[in-house]
Amino acid sequence: MEDFQEIGAIWRGELVRAIKSGRAIALVALFLMAEALLLTVVGYVTSSAAAQVGAAAGGGGGTNTEQKKAMLAMFTNNSEATNDALVHLPWVLLIAFTATTLFAPLLIALMGFDQLAGEIAPKSMRYLIVRVRRNSIIIGKWLSQVTLLCGILVLCVLAMVGTAKGLNDDFRWTDAITWAARLSVAIMVIGVAYASLTTLCSTVAGNSALALFLNVIVLFAFWFVSLLGNHWRLPDGPPPAGLDLLKGESPMAFVRYLVPSEFEHHLLSPQPLEYATGLVAYAAFAVIFLGLARVALQDRDL
Repeated sequence: MEDFQEIGAIWRGELVRAIKSGRAIALVALFLMAEALLLTVVGYVTSSAAAQVGAAAGGGGGTNTEQKKAMLAMFTNNSEATNDALVHLPWVLLIAFTATTLFAPLLIALMGFDQLAGEIAPKSMRYLIVRVRRNSIIIGKWLSQVTLLCGILVLCVLAMVGTAKGLNDDFRWTDAITWAARLSVAIMVIGVAYASLTTLCSTVAGNSALALFLNVIVLFAFWFVSLLGNHWRLPDGPPPAGLDLLKGESPMAFVRYLVPSEFEHHLLSPQPLEYATGLVAYAAFAVIFLGLARVALQDRDL
């Protein structure tokens, strides 16, 4: 019970400090402005393209759906069931959500890189560890970051869905509400894993600048490994389709599973097993990152 009290006290204090922080407010404002600009540009382009396609097809909607499904199959690694579900989403929502999942890890790194490193370098951490357990410090600070970031990311998802609904009359309210919930859960799961990575980098590094540098380097390493793994097809995998037809088979393709982003499309799947695989994968990454952060802080001389 005492552990929960310590974690709760740290969570409340760090959350209030983060909300009052000028840097946090500025980063949130910039991220929301970027989202608004992205939605405006993508919404205008997709609306114009849809109008031209509709006029060329004589108002038929089947052609657009078939083209969207073909493009999803060509440029993504999604399962057929996932593409069948995503094909009903407006392009503006698909593109905006994909961009958000791509840049959200950077936002998370910028907001939380000094959560622990900012107190380790000036030695102010020593006054905290004599009053509370080190595990409580890590979990409390991590929870405050997760709470704030999940709120921001869910707000972005709601803005995306609202914009998509306003620009597409055929996007029904029931579908909009359902996908708002599904995308919100997906973005929160992704945010939790990357917040854990930021906590690890902030714990390992000796100062704030090194923590941010380390976090960015790890993110770029993840993206590089993902690109490397997707350069080949999995041996004895499903029949190739789209751009996979141009790839050769190699065991190196398995390195893609070393990065969290490989499981993003699982979180959008309508199939329970595939969806559960995505949840378990992101939970495993979060636990591993937090576990390593605990070991790093436990062994550090503060």
